[in-house]
Amino acid sequence: MSAKFQNEAPDPEKLIIKRIGAALLLVFIASLPILIFSGIIKLPFISLPFDTKESNNTGSTADPDITGGTHETGSMSTGNVSTETATEPDPAEQLKSVLAGFEVFSSEFAEKGYLLSDGRYNQDEYKLMLIDTSAIVLPKAFTFGDDVREIVFRSDKNKENVQTVASVRPSLKPRMGFIFRENADGAMSLLRPDGAVIYDQIPENVSFVGARDSSDNPVFQIDDKYCYYDFTSGSFVSSTYDPKLDYRGIEFDYPSYYGKPDSDVIRFHTSANKWGYKKLDGTPCLGTDNNYGQIGAYEFRDERGVIFMSNNSMEVVQRYGGIAISNVSLYRPEHDGIEKLGFYMYEFGLMRARIKKFNNKGEMIKDYETVIGISGAEFFLPADYEIISYSDGVFLMKKGDYYGYLSHTGKWICKPVYTYAQPFMEGLGVIGYKDGKKGMMDTSGNYAVPPVFDQITSCSGGVISLYDDLTGYYLIHKLLIPSSTADNSAVDNTVAENSDGESSAE
Repeated sequence: MSAKFQNEAPDPEKLIIKRIGAALLLVFIASLPILIFSGIIKLPFISLPFDTKESNNTGSTADPDITGGTHETGSMSTGNVSTETATEPDPAEQLKSVLAGFEVFSSEFAEKGYLLSDGRYNQDEYKLMLIDTSAIVLPKAFTFGDDVREIVFRSDKNKENVQTVASVRPSLKPRMGFIFRENADGAMSLLRPDGAVIYDQIPENVSFVGARDSSDNPVFQIDDKYCYYDFTSGSFVSSTYDPKLDYRGIEFDYPSYYGKPDSDVIRFHTSANKWGYKKLDGTPCLGTDNNYGQIGAYEFRDERGVIFMSNNSMEVVQRYGGIAISNVSLYRPEHDGIEKLGFYMYEFGLMRARIKKFNNKGEMIKDYETVIGISGAEFFLPADYEIISYSDGVFLMKKGDYYGYLSHTGKWICKPVYTYAQPFMEGLGVIGYKDGKKGMMDTSGNYAVPPVFDQITSCSGGVISLYDDLTGYYLIHKLLIPSSTADNSAVDNTVAENSDGESSAE
């Protein structure tokens, strides 16, 4: 055999090196995933779907748009959000912080001229101050029972039926500036706004009417006489109150500015037991003895007066004679409880109204409540919402189980996200959660009282009662700042109009 076809003997050393190299290559390839995932080898073009570092946000499902974070390269940037486990704020600390933010009323403020007022609150002209209650005996419980209120319902034939409505009765309740304190034994005390006692136990022959006389004094009935409390003498004196002449249409503890005329036209009661309108100088204006068969009238506002007849139908009349609205048939609401707040008189160019529609045979085909402008056109409210009340130019609206406030301009003050709300009184509305915390909102949508209290009463006569389940009752006064010279009984009746000449809500 030729030599060039013979197999050469392999070099033992080179063979060993090749075999070791192949083995190392296999080990490296097998270990490559471990090296990459452990971070020893980093491949910049690979983005891992999670961060292998230990994190305090494990299990978090927070929306990055809410937290300010972004999902990039396996980690979530928390921005200003703490990475520590979130904890519920301590209610006691929240309450303590809010109370510390209120000044306590003292003789110093009295000397400067701060006055308790039932005017419409705004933060430029009013100040809310805590009252020192250390010398006042406060009830230990928020309530000792329910108030049972009789509501008189009307029928088309002018017959009446009575139904009762029960509501929780606060054991410390302001009413037109006075404070009614209920004791555990059921006895009721009457206090002045500062907590000074008028009656430690109100006598049986003394009752609070919940109305005002022509001088805006809150009225009491003692035996068969109407009286008011004179703060200067500290005694009750005779009042000019007349239930017919001074009635303002709604049965609740209204502020002094509610239902008063905003022009020189006033209502008067004729000798024939009818109602008319005249100017302050005595010149007849509308509704003399023979003009209308009305049995009641309400004060002129926005150059409109409202009268009603024996069949409970209503007419809106204008300043210089004649009916202002003829395109709809208006009727009184079924009753005059606080639930009907906003009927009978215009405010900011709007009024709640009950409208009935009839067919050609005179049969009623529709009966509903709405809101109208001075021309009678309906105010366009959001669909599927229920009107609870209208006061201080604010609609309390309800949708399902949620409440919100809508301005007369058609703008939401706060949308329906709350489960508890009360009508606006004196420029403040109580709002919050039925089984949670409550606060007070002003007509600009700002919290005048932050929602840290378990119960709050509506402002009445400038007095607010607040209650915390752990620490008990507090009192706040709404005080007119001395430098303020604004007439808070006057209101701006300007209304934003749409193409139909009436306001509309967005």
